[in-house]
Amino acid sequence: MTFVEGGIDKLDIITISILSSFINLLKEYSKSEDNNQSRVNSLNYIIESLNQSLSIFRKERANIIKVR
Repeated sequence: MTFVEGGIDKLDIITISILSSFINLLKEYSKSEDNNQSRVNSLNYIIESLNQSLSIFRKERANIIKVR
């Protein structure tokens, strides 16, 4: 069951908002006039943060599935 089938709750909305913010941030960095190394460092940080978030989302999903 996906969150759409079960209805969207506040956590889903927060998660979507966070991911949307990361996407907007990436779009802005692509427009940035900073030097390439600065952009690469920033993108590396963003990717690392997304990976950490994904790990948390997977754990939460697993916990929810166990409860059912």
